[in-house]
Amino acid sequence: DGAGAVVVGPSELPSELRWLPPINFTAKDETPSGAPGSMVLPLLPLGGIFLPNSEQEMSIFEPRYRKMYIDILAWGSRRFVITNVHPEGDRFAEVGVVCYLTDLSDVSEGTNDDVKYICKHRVIGRVKINKVLNPSQWGTEEMYVRVEATPIEDDTTEVIGEEELVKKKENIRAMFKDVLKLHADHPGDRDDFNCEFLAELGLMNMSSAGLEGGWKLAEAWLKYGYVRFMEEERNFNDDVQLAFQAKGMSEEYTIMSMPDDEEDDEDDAEDDGDDLDMAEVAGMLGEDYGDMSVQALPVELQKDVRLLQEHYQEETDDMLEEQLRFFQGLLQSNTVAGRLGYLEEAILNEQRRLAVRKSMMEAALES
Repeated sequence: DGAGAVVVGPSELPSELRWLPPINFTAKDETPSGAPGSMVLPLLPLGGIFLPNSEQEMSIFEPRYRKMYIDILAWGSRRFVITNVHPEGDRFAEVGVVCYLTDLSDVSEGTNDDVKYICKHRVIGRVKINKVLNPSQWGTEEMYVRVEATPIEDDTTEVIGEEELVKKKENIRAMFKDVLKLHADHPGDRDDFNCEFLAELGLMNMSSAGLEGGWKLAEAWLKYGYVRFMEEERNFNDDVQLAFQAKGMSEEYTIMSMPDDEEDDEDDAEDDGDDLDMAEVAGMLGEDYGDMSVQALPVELQKDVRLLQEHYQEETDDMLEEQLRFFQGLLQSNTVAGRLGYLEEAILNEQRRLAVRKSMMEAALES
């Protein structure tokens, strides 16, 4: 329902994702419409997940984004838009978030100018992107893209009352705690990292007062998704070790990462890992195994390892797409009740997945 927006997305999403039309690199620059409530902001497209009311840190090295930070400081606005990029590229999500720069450190001297700035931000709101003003710049490295956007505010006329919203939140708390228990009860999930992380999640935001738009609960669910990614990496490591043993190789190798895509999205690289960027987590899958490479392994083992790579890459890609679509859907929702409903559905699906896993494990032990 946005001017020029194209609706795409799987039917199972509570709200289909909206994307702007593909960028026309040959189009002329446009002037802002000056429509009431609209504003012109720089755009930093990133393949991560950024939620309102969260704190984000990024490392900036590309020339165009170095210039962007100089400009927003000079203007005094300290604001820019972050939005997702379509998997096929050259299309931006219609709904993005506004980041406010809270701190900037020039680290070029200590990084040999590989990284120019370390920047801290607060996500202060959401916007609907109406149009790209300088589309020809998207294909260059010298200048950032500017967009005209309109702030998105929650619909305050939703019929559900405050008491019902509180009940929904309490239900989500209970469901979340059940998921954490199911996850922690799995024998394979008892490594120190997961135990500590899940314990932290068990306390996180569960006693906070107020709904805060449902964003704090969404942030907790995002962190749980990070645990699932780490679990997949550990499972990959374990399976590779078994492949080594099956070939009679007694040496133990520390598998640092799983396979990476051939080409990383250049914009994702601007992001710092501290914000649990799902795209970066999925990109942890690499070719190196301790001091060894796949090519250095025996030929028969290379095949087994590459098959494992393909299997786990497919699984993590599916998880990544699920996370990005889910959280982009949350950004598009303009009611607290709608976002809490999305969360309930997602947590319910995870409860079912973990319950099935538990039943299968118990059946295997009995047999």
